[in-house]
Amino acid sequence: GVEPGDIVRAKGFTKRYFPTGFIAAMADSIEVTGHGAYPQPVLMDHAFIRTGKYNNRLVKIKGPVRDAFHDEIDSNWNYVQIQCGTESVYVCFIGTENDDTRLQSLIDSEVSAIGLYTQHRGVRQFIGFTVYADNWESISVTRPAPKNPFDAPELDKVQTDQSHGFINLKRHRTAGRVIAVWHEGHMLLRTRNRAVV
Repeated sequence: GVEPGDIVRAKGFTKRYFPTGFIAAMADSIEVTGHGAYPQPVLMDHAFIRTGKYNNRLVKIKGPVRDAFHDEIDSNWNYVQIQCGTESVYVCFIGTENDDTRLQSLIDSEVSAIGLYTQHRGVRQFIGFTVYADNWESISVTRPAPKNPFDAPELDKVQTDQSHGFINLKRHRTAGRVIAVWHEGHMLLRTRNRAVV
């Protein structure tokens, strides 16, 4: 079989995927012509994410986890949203059964993850870009999340990042009166300063 670092000769055709425009090589045959060093991941710098420097390269990303969840259409896929400087990058991989607790435990932790980076996000219109990882072993927790989930800044004190025009995504805490409830675990609160969240 083909291993990372192998030098190959492939024969086949190219195919363009819509609506992303992504072009893939569909190989009918692959011949290994040599062997090279196992590729080492490149550490991502948020300043170069949009330049194309990391496109289709093995990368390592480090940062705090802002969210972690199953894909809403194909629940086999897990997504871990990592803040990399001013950018938001989604690490996705095929999960295992009963991943919910493990995913939730990542929120507010700091991690490093290794995978293949791409700007082509398929039909998922996320805020950030995508790193395709192999599995759970591709993600390492470098600082666990706080044990107390309420150990988070108050929502009333959130500051808007004027340079990007959005509120930095992360866990916050608030208190107020419940004014509406729908589905499981969704509610509207009226806070002490009369805001609705």
